[in-house]
Amino acid sequence: MPGAIKNLVKKSLNPFIAAGIVCVVCSGFWLIGAGHWYALWPAVMAFVASPILFPLLMIPAGFCAGVMMATEKKYPYASRLFAALSFMWFVTLMAGYTAWSFAVVLPYILNDAEMLVPGVVWGIAAGLTPWALFATRDRETVFFTGLVYMAAVVAAVLFPLSLSYALGTMQIFWFYWLALGVMVGLQSLYEKLFVKPEAAPAIPAEAQAEEAPQISAANEEK
Repeated sequence: MPGAIKNLVKKSLNPFIAAGIVCVVCSGFWLIGAGHWYALWPAVMAFVASPILFPLLMIPAGFCAGVMMATEKKYPYASRLFAALSFMWFVTLMAGYTAWSFAVVLPYILNDAEMLVPGVVWGIAAGLTPWALFATRDRETVFFTGLVYMAAVVAAVLFPLSLSYALGTMQIFWFYWLALGVMVGLQSLYEKLFVKPEAAPAIPAEAQAEEAPQISAANEEK
């Protein structure tokens, strides 16, 4: 990922979280005002438990990442396989949690057309703001933050369309999972084809001149 995009992703995380909190509060009060406060409890309880729940859910991804690094040199194909499994687990978690957040309020949207806007906003914001907060634990790893942004884009398109086409909860999840997986795959393909790996910093000539006598002395001792 180019440096300019990395910096943009890092700097935009705090505004994204702030916008998510505002959306959660506004849509939550809208739903409460309409008498649907009991639809909010599952997502609220999951949000409260997220500091404990999310690290536990990330254990399989951590295992795959560890195996990927351990087999990178000797078994490159196995390393790629575990890298793909790690990415798939990230996508599954993000799609599953956000689709569940939307599915909780979906019956109330179907029964009351006026709840369309607050319901969709709640489903997206309540589903992804906890993940954005989780991403602040490691701001240098922009992949996860970018995954949150991609998940927000997919949800903003998919959730309204799911109401138009009367999709069920599992259909929403699978479409979400597929779209998010395709976006991650396209990002990886773009980086592989067009982004050159950063070259190692060159050693200054003065440092090379200082090291040369030391290397020669070491060779003579041998």
